[in-house]
Amino acid sequence: MSRVCHHLLSRCQQRCLNPDAPQWLSISVGGDEMKSLELFTGAGGMALGLERAGFNHEVVVEWDSDSCATLRRNTRWSVLQVDVRSLDFTAYQGRIDLIASGVPCQPFSVAGRRRGDSDARDMFPAFLSAVRAVWPKSILIENVSGLAGPMCHPYFEYIKLQLGHPTFEGISMRHGSDTKAG
Repeated sequence: MSRVCHHLLSRCQQRCLNPDAPQWLSISVGGDEMKSLELFTGAGGMALGLERAGFNHEVVVEWDSDSCATLRRNTRWSVLQVDVRSLDFTAYQGRIDLIASGVPCQPFSVAGRRRGDSDARDMFPAFLSAVRAVWPKSILIENVSGLAGPMCHPYFEYIKLQLGHPTFEGISMRHGSDTKAG
């Protein structure tokens, strides 16, 4: 484990395991605060956990108006109510340590039809686009176990390939055509 990863893990454990830890305890590497960008924030559960771990949110992005109203009422975060697919993330390049995302799970959930990448609600392409534009130091993705299950396994492998090779010019699974990846 690298020195930076070990440091981050140690600080996260200190902060998360001790809810009474002083507010000044935050994650930092080389004296700089860790900055995050969160996509598909919803009501903010993961964002609250990351804030508690010491991350400072540059912006949280959510399109649902009720969720955005909740976030604005209960936090001091910069809340951007917009469809993630319409954003130009290049302004955040070099400024973000972590992109966190609760990418919508409906296309992969065992409770649904599991249409994966053929479902219009599949937002992994938008997430991957943000990662390519921002080049964060790390990413955090939360999703359902169905994404790694047999029906969605090829798409899960595709997502891992795209994250492992973010500048790869490959084939879009959605349309089967050549795409420029970044």
